[in-house]
Amino acid sequence: MKRHLLKYVVLTFAMSTVVQSQAITLEQAAQNVLANSHDLKVLRLQAESSNWGEKKAYASYLPKLDLRGRYLAKERFEELEIPFGGTTFVMPAIEPYTDLGFTATFNLFNGFKDFNDIRAANLEKEAFQYRLTRAEGQKRAQIRTLFYRALGSQILVDVANQNIQTLQNHLSDVSSRVRIGVSTRYDTLRVDVQLEDAKTEKIAAEGAVVISRAKLFEAMGQADDGTPIEGQMPENLSRIDINKASIENLNRADRAVLISERDQSQFASRSAKAHWLPKISLFGNYEWYNNINHSIVDTDERFKSAYALGVQMSWNLFDGGAGLASQRQALIANQIAQEKLAQLDENIPVAIEEAKRRFSYDVINYNAKLSSIRKAEEAVRLAKGGVKAGTRTNTEVLDAVVDLNRAKAAAIKSQIDAIEALGELELSVGHML
Repeated sequence: MKRHLLKYVVLTFAMSTVVQSQAITLEQAAQNVLANSHDLKVLRLQAESSNWGEKKAYASYLPKLDLRGRYLAKERFEELEIPFGGTTFVMPAIEPYTDLGFTATFNLFNGFKDFNDIRAANLEKEAFQYRLTRAEGQKRAQIRTLFYRALGSQILVDVANQNIQTLQNHLSDVSSRVRIGVSTRYDTLRVDVQLEDAKTEKIAAEGAVVISRAKLFEAMGQADDGTPIEGQMPENLSRIDINKASIENLNRADRAVLISERDQSQFASRSAKAHWLPKISLFGNYEWYNNINHSIVDTDERFKSAYALGVQMSWNLFDGGAGLASQRQALIANQIAQEKLAQLDENIPVAIEEAKRRFSYDVINYNAKLSSIRKAEEAVRLAKGGVKAGTRTNTEVLDAVVDLNRAKAAAIKSQIDAIEALGELELSVGHML
């Protein structure tokens, strides 16, 4: 029994260790951001609130039913003076001591306020959905950049370690050559200086890893628990067709937000104009009452019933200017939305062109760095062969190796810049490329 229990404990610990050590991929990072982002949570709650606002607007098409009741514990009614035969009789006004009833109303016409309120609520709901869509796209672009920046920082640390290892090996070789008189003290000092620089670059690369991981996990809404990051840096950036990033293919959710806000304010303005028109509705009520005594027992024969059905009309002739003020507010909101939309339409072509040029440059720069790596690798091979043949020096080999490592680091940095530029380009047109 104890043996089986020990196996269970060991197996459970091993499984938990495996779960904890699972690496985070780009897809998992994006899912965490979409699930944990406080900004997105607020927008989802606002979208849910607007959904209930839409339901509230539709409620205006349904009848209203109210229950009311009243019981008089102590009262003094108005007195009526009735002259009769030269004598004035005084008697209290007849009021129910107890009454209970229902009142139902159904709107027939209120200046089309209900229709306009519903359309405004529909558009408000659409606006919040578009805001959420835009924010999710921004978060996806942000987390992709942060993920590859963190992944690239790790690669830069590996490159720095390779550079240090190469320089240490080279320093050992030079020291051996100094002892046999083939090289000089100058060669040793030169390698030593470059080694110190490489160690400094490694410290900077390690710091970049810490910062980039902190920003990545902060965006995911969780603390950095040391979970490794797994993935491959994208290498097919040149295959992206930037011609798809054009005004003709524009699908920006933030522009749709402004259009919805503009149209919403128009319907709100029409709704506010309803105060100029009369309101007509059906009504009906039914009540039980007792105007004889204070009994509240419905089996008492002194309880009677009454009802009424009819049509009622009301017309607000003066409300202190509140209706006119609401109408003007809606018109101003419409003008604000139109100005924002016009400003965005003016900025979009410039933003697309700027993003396209930056992405094109970063891709060209990245491809140039890849070409530099290939050339540096060939230079290292030729330098090492020249040393064996006696036509090259160790200094030339060292220079070639350092150039190779610098080319690798530059390629990673340019690759990260291209990924970030891609995110800006996709946001400028509102869709993936």
